[in-house]
Amino acid sequence: MSAGVLAAVAPDSIHGPHVDWLALAPVVALAGAGVLVVLLRALLRTRPAVVPVTTVVALLGTLAAGGTLSWQWINVRDHGATVTMAGMVRVDAFAIFLGILVVSALFLTLLLSLDYIRPEGLEAPEYFAMLLLSAAAVLVMTTANNLIVVFVALEALSIPLYVLVAFDRRRLASQEAGIKYFVLGSFASAVFLYGVALVYGATGSASLTGIAQFLRQNTLFENGTLLAGFALLVVGLAFKISAAPFHMWTPDVYQGAPSPITAFMSSATKVAGFAAFLRIFLVAFPLYRTDWRPIIMALATVTLVVGKYKNKAPPPPPPPATTEQTTTTTPPPTTSTATITTPGGE
Repeated sequence: MSAGVLAAVAPDSIHGPHVDWLALAPVVALAGAGVLVVLLRALLRTRPAVVPVTTVVALLGTLAAGGTLSWQWINVRDHGATVTMAGMVRVDAFAIFLGILVVSALFLTLLLSLDYIRPEGLEAPEYFAMLLLSAAAVLVMTTANNLIVVFVALEALSIPLYVLVAFDRRRLASQEAGIKYFVLGSFASAVFLYGVALVYGATGSASLTGIAQFLRQNTLFENGTLLAGFALLVVGLAFKISAAPFHMWTPDVYQGAPSPITAFMSSATKVAGFAAFLRIFLVAFPLYRTDWRPIIMALATVTLVVGKYKNKAPPPPPPPATTEQTTTTTPPPTTSTATITTPGGE
């Protein structure tokens, strides 16, 4: 029966989504460089040329992504925003600006890693490949126009970071940081996905523009499901940007991770988190700003307060009291001379 159904379907009736390769060019450049690094590692293995060759490929892939972002900026300036992949990807000035920040952070991280990998004895090709793939996922997250794409990009950028945080296997602190980040990150991703499911159940769409259109055209008499979805989306994204009180993982992970990875996580991944925040709530839920604005304001306030007082360094302990040894000088005993006077003596 299935063969008959497949035979009845005309080949011309199946059409894939339109793909604008210019809109995906930065992602393709970084992901292609990462895959090429893995391939070169498999071909060159332990030859001395593997590290310099993969380093050059990683840097060239980053520069190529920056060049395509400049090309996108000219195209958006002249022709406006680009929507492709069945409306799941939107490239506008906001996405390009964030993409420039991400690529700049990646380039600086690669430069920092050059002087870090060799003394620590780390495997450079695998390190570069995971860093490039994670940055490519960050670029996807900045252009995502669909909740499913946001979730997939969130996982694609997190999984390489789980490995990179624990990459220094000789340090126990690095392994501990990787386990903590993996467990808590998986929990936050599950919470975010549950929020996506609730929002989809309330609106019937995962597209950000589709959700906004549905909420403009319909009135929800019972919006408890949508508000619960708001809350879970905020919790999942607040974990990624280390907003209080979802920041407890940050000190241990940043301390245990390799220093260049800490720099990348504190810059590029924060860009991805804030991009998702702005995309989701400003594009999909502008009519419900009175419901989600207090949550964002409360998170910002708590984060500022906790960052000011919780991370304040304690005063240094007072110096120990010095005990001065006093030497007691005992005066020499005084001898008294007794004068004996004899009778008749002079």
